[in-house]
Amino acid sequence: KLPVKRLYELSSAQKRMYFLYEFDKQSTSYNIPSFYHLDTSIDIARLKDAFNSLVQRHSSLRTRFVLNNNEVYQQVMGGQDFNIIYTELADGVTIEDKIQAFISPFNLNEEYPFRVEVVKDTEGYILLIDMHHIVSDGVSMSILMDDFVHLYQEDSLPELSLQYTDYSEWQQSEAHSLQREEDKKYWEGMYASPISALDLPYDYTRPAIKSDKGSSVTLTIDSDKVNKIRSLVDIQGVSMFMFLLSIHKIVLSKLSGQEDIIVGTPTSGRNHADVDQMVGMFVNTLVLRSYPSKEKSYIDYLEEVKELVLSSFVHEAYQYEDLIESLSITRDTSRNPLFDVMFTYRYQERRREEEIEELPFGIRPYEIGGDVTSKFDLEFDVSDNGEELSFAITYCTALFKSSTIETYMSYIETCIDQVLEKSDRNISEISLLNKEE
Repeated sequence: KLPVKRLYELSSAQKRMYFLYEFDKQSTSYNIPSFYHLDTSIDIARLKDAFNSLVQRHSSLRTRFVLNNNEVYQQVMGGQDFNIIYTELADGVTIEDKIQAFISPFNLNEEYPFRVEVVKDTEGYILLIDMHHIVSDGVSMSILMDDFVHLYQEDSLPELSLQYTDYSEWQQSEAHSLQREEDKKYWEGMYASPISALDLPYDYTRPAIKSDKGSSVTLTIDSDKVNKIRSLVDIQGVSMFMFLLSIHKIVLSKLSGQEDIIVGTPTSGRNHADVDQMVGMFVNTLVLRSYPSKEKSYIDYLEEVKELVLSSFVHEAYQYEDLIESLSITRDTSRNPLFDVMFTYRYQERRREEEIEELPFGIRPYEIGGDVTSKFDLEFDVSDNGEELSFAITYCTALFKSSTIETYMSYIETCIDQVLEKSDRNISEISLLNKEE
């Protein structure tokens, strides 16, 4: 734990996020909003007290980012002036209107990167929360909501001995540098040979500045086929993540005609017990490079992917931002550095209805429609509930038509079918067209 300071170092992930913020301060691409329905039993005064306690508990929520001698630092504020806004819906104004107005750019230099509003409607209340990604990630959001429920119910929470500023300065310290050098050697070795950008068959000319306008298509694979996949991964001694990553890479290889495929995948970045309950920006991106060459058998390639994944996660602490810097990647405003396709796999076993505990004061997610943001050309997202696999492809609408992505989705299923039918076939024998086609 550090002594109290006026200014603290940024973590590597925060430096990258701040660079993106400076590039476009009016963007909301890196806002993390969430919305919840609350029933009429909620006590608004207690809710406000709970959020004020939350801001005191997690210093990330009351952090500004200030310039000092042309360097950016974190400055932790007292938080006493944090304000939860309470409003009632005016005539003719919908909740969707309020939400659209609520999600707005943060001024990271002057205001807190965390805002809360409670809106009263005819059925109860809608809780609106927005945070900037520079101080939060998906795990942080779960921690915050869990803490909020306990604080509202006036339960005691264990004291936090460390804050994110302790982590961010430790990350820059000598103590961390030895492991960092080992990790750096690994990743620089992976990218020692020249790389080429993935060149997919796009429907539109790539704009000079990368667009974040997106849309998505989905597909669900039934339990019978999923059981066959689980049998294959058990026999081969691989994980579902490894299997699905190999399938997606083969499809990208077939589409592009390239045999050097680079894909990003997120990792929680929480590889130390002290940060388990810490709110902050920990998530890292591993940039996985492999070679689905035509002459390889699928089984041999799957084994390569297994080794790649295992070794990459050993060295997961090395930040994506540091890798970009060490490789001296030339900035291209039309692309993401190093990779343009993200692959994510999530496992969350389906819970039976009788096992789901009722949350207090009727809190439940409030779903809204609206625009989809695409930070990459393509984002492959697979959800595994223990029975079915749900695939979603989020795509950049400045590059692709929806019909093209629907076709891509069918290619993924066809590739899976062919591998299940004959797992030792050569990659050259795998066709993206189904039998009817």
